[in-house]
Amino acid sequence: MKSNIIALKTQETEQDFSTLIEPQIVSLFARVGVEVTKTITFVDANEMEKSLFYLLEPCSIVFVDFKNPNFELILKEINKFYAVNQKDFNAGKYWHDQVNNRFCILFNIENINFVNNIDEKFLKSLFAPTKYLSVIKTYGISDTEIRKALKHIPNPNNFEYYVTSTFLDCEIDILADADFYKSEALDSYIREIYQILEKYIYSDEPATLYEKLEQLLEIRNMKLSFCDFFTGGQFQYLLKNNLKSYSKNISDFVEIFQHEELTTKLGFSQELLEKTKNLYEELIYETAVVMLNKKNCDAAVVLFKDGDKYYIAIGDDEAIHLYKFTFDQSKSFITNIIIQTTIFKLLKKLKKNSGLF
Repeated sequence: MKSNIIALKTQETEQDFSTLIEPQIVSLFARVGVEVTKTITFVDANEMEKSLFYLLEPCSIVFVDFKNPNFELILKEINKFYAVNQKDFNAGKYWHDQVNNRFCILFNIENINFVNNIDEKFLKSLFAPTKYLSVIKTYGISDTEIRKALKHIPNPNNFEYYVTSTFLDCEIDILADADFYKSEALDSYIREIYQILEKYIYSDEPATLYEKLEQLLEIRNMKLSFCDFFTGGQFQYLLKNNLKSYSKNISDFVEIFQHEELTTKLGFSQELLEKTKNLYEELIYETAVVMLNKKNCDAAVVLFKDGDKYYIAIGDDEAIHLYKFTFDQSKSFITNIIIQTTIFKLLKKLKKNSGLF
């Protein structure tokens, strides 16, 4: 079944919807067999007449900001169009006209996390998908680059795939008819995708980078230590909010604002402090060494910034790897990308050491 997304929002939630909510919704409906074919958004209340025209298309997924003053009008117009009565569920209201094969689901956006509260089992019960889904999560490659890379894979059985993304974190949803589910043809198709995108893949399920990290830390009973030279607490905040096992799996999180603090916060000797001054790559490496030598963690992670150059060091008893990136500092989301990249690099290293992909 195909559908459209129609979003009626206030100005305050416009950016959050486009970058955070919309990709999650597309993935959620893919998992229940509904393919979103286009997105239509409205912010200005003066566009209400035009937006109602789209609301009455055969199949619609509708998001209405809770601040929208036209909420009751929207409900009235949808009720006039559908032959079935509206029903409530945990995240909004729905109309499902099975006779005419059309539906409308209306979500009331209370905050950007509301997607997590949607009952996926309920949606599955509505649509009873005739297609089966495989999921591949990637990081470090854009959705455009993925489509270009996969364009030439032979696909004689017409398997469908589509890609959704939040910055460089992408989800590839592969749909196959029931006749081909678990078939050699589908397995071969997915294997080829893995071969092409191997270095970017971090999950074969719809999980986030943080969820995969937490799973791996739990399986291996590992502890991590972090030293952050530049995010100003943002990295620690995200870890605490996304890792339920933060207190169990994070041994240390040290923030360094001045070079001299390395003595009081990490125990650098005066000699080591002088040796690493203005030698950034050596500083990052030695910081990881000092953290590992404390013997209270299985792996150490260091983040550092010098102008438009960003450094990540990830080390364990086997080796310390240093990664260097250059970004335009005018981009407001660079810090978030560096944090996500750090989690991804850490995941790949831990998985490789575990014999996983």
